[in-house]
Amino acid sequence: MVFYAQKIYTGRFVLVEFPKHLLSGFYPVLKRIQEFSSSDLAFTRYFAPRNIEEENVGSRPPSYAVQESSVLDCNAIRKNNRGNPSLEKHRLRDLIKDKKKFLEVIKSETTLDEGQAEAFVETLTNEIAFVQGPPGTGKTFLGVALTKAILATGPSREKPILAVCMTNHALDSFLKDLVDQGIGQIARIGCGSKEGWIAKYNLRTLVMSEKSTEKERIERCKVLHEVRSKYMNGYCSFV
Repeated sequence: MVFYAQKIYTGRFVLVEFPKHLLSGFYPVLKRIQEFSSSDLAFTRYFAPRNIEEENVGSRPPSYAVQESSVLDCNAIRKNNRGNPSLEKHRLRDLIKDKKKFLEVIKSETTLDEGQAEAFVETLTNEIAFVQGPPGTGKTFLGVALTKAILATGPSREKPILAVCMTNHALDSFLKDLVDQGIGQIARIGCGSKEGWIAKYNLRTLVMSEKSTEKERIERCKVLHEVRSKYMNGYCSFV
């Protein structure tokens, strides 16, 4: 910062302050952000716009939805809940171009009601979408349907889905619905759950169950030693 103030270095940077927080708590996160490539961080045009056009949240569709291979398969949420493999799958980017047809497909081929169907269409046709409603309107059911639909879009669905909830109970409820619907490849971050069934899906449990190679164990020890020596100053120990 001194070099920048003295104009020895030139450039643009952002100073982020974390008052009342220890560096060791968020250092790994900041370190990982430094390693990101341009494609690793989503929605940068909205929270870090590079020009005026990017400052406004637009209505462009999600990147995976416009891929040639992306399809909408309603079998998983069809009215009879059994599905019919003989039915033709809909190419997602064609449906996005015609929201009216998209809505008709969802209303006729799924168990979603009018409001849920509209929310489903809006969510799959926009990068950012907000769905709200009072308790009992089926927001969790809609979330599960969206998750299943996105996972079934095809090979273009390469990255995982991150689900964030305000409470442990809400997250456990959502994950339970996913598991009941046959989606078992989940990892729960955090230890605040009181549900016994979720234990085997906890990230710590999943990591411990994976067998590490000798090289991976060495690299892990080197990272832990580096963080301990540089940022913990010997006052804390790792558990």
